[in-house]
Amino acid sequence: MFGPPALPSQPPPPKEADTSRPMSFFGAALWVTLATLAFMWLAALLVSIREATMTDHVVLVVAQGCAYLLVLFGILRVHAPEQSIREVVGLRATHPGFYPLSFVLGAASAVPATWLLMRIEQRFPSDAARAHEFSELFYEASMGRRVAMAVAIVVVGPIVEELLFRGAIFGPLARRQRAGAVVAMTAVYFAFVHPEPRSMPPIFLVGLLLGFMRAASGSLVPAILLHAGFNFVPFIELFGAPEPARNGEDEAIPAAVLFAGTAVTAVALAASVLLANKSSVAQAARQREERDPRGDDER
Repeated sequence: MFGPPALPSQPPPPKEADTSRPMSFFGAALWVTLATLAFMWLAALLVSIREATMTDHVVLVVAQGCAYLLVLFGILRVHAPEQSIREVVGLRATHPGFYPLSFVLGAASAVPATWLLMRIEQRFPSDAARAHEFSELFYEASMGRRVAMAVAIVVVGPIVEELLFRGAIFGPLARRQRAGAVVAMTAVYFAFVHPEPRSMPPIFLVGLLLGFMRAASGSLVPAILLHAGFNFVPFIELFGAPEPARNGEDEAIPAAVLFAGTAVTAVALAASVLLANKSSVAQAARQREERDPRGDDER
């Protein structure tokens, strides 16, 4: 009549433990070095099979992608074997305002970065033929090949590099290190993998912007868009110019263009800071990987 006795209520399931392993700056440097060596080995292998690969940027970007993704999965296995790839690399939603801001910031920052590179090359001249090698290859290629080069450098390259530097490395570091230090060190690693010494200072500064956008938005997507915007700018001139400049000298950036690029960079950066502070969506995204206060004591 009264039925079976009521069972006691079940306690809520315990919160899933964080099984991720900490990553030190030294460990991150080892992973970056491994990725660089893997890319160099694969590129050398392809060049030994086909010598023209040395100047084939499409194939080289694909080789870089294979090497970087292999190391990325190694990082996941070591540092976050129980977490999803999306969570570790930071492929999560953030405030949609970051997306156009990131692309604009990347495109605008290409102007002062190029100016800085040109100033460095004036002080430390490089081989003019080598400096213009890419533009020569671009103009000698068919239209289909030009589009493939643009897609590889503007789309594929930024995705691959950001998945490693601001993804698989940034995420595990951010759980144990201070955000500012992670932004700075990933920028150092990013500059390190570019072997041309003259380009390292501007690449480091761009790396700071990439890391800032990753940290401010709490998502990897804005960093990818910023990187794509930065790489997109040179192709505006390449696709727009009917004839290549073959005099071996770069034209100086007009003062008005330099001022406009720097001003837009500053405005976009300020808007990103404001959005990061005001957006609850961005704050929630950042909290997903906020620094563990116990990290300093455990190391």
